[in-house]
Amino acid sequence: HLLGDICREYESTGQPVPDHHLNLVGYLGEASLKALISAGLVRQQPGNRRALYCYEPTTEGLKQYEALKAGGFYK
Repeated sequence: HLLGDICREYESTGQPVPDHHLNLVGYLGEASLKALISAGLVRQQPGNRRALYCYEPTTEGLKQYEALKAGGFYK
């Protein structure tokens, strides 16, 4: 679901998603984010005044998101 959150916001704004817009609860949220980065589905970037980091989906991440959406995962 985290990949979907990042991709939806990125598509609507055209900007990397600041970390404070993500719902990362505890260890599992942080581990999920690190897994997306390690898999090459999301790219971590330095943040701005209000965020430590920003996250942008890669081309492969957007393809994976579209495949999951087409398969009915994000209903």
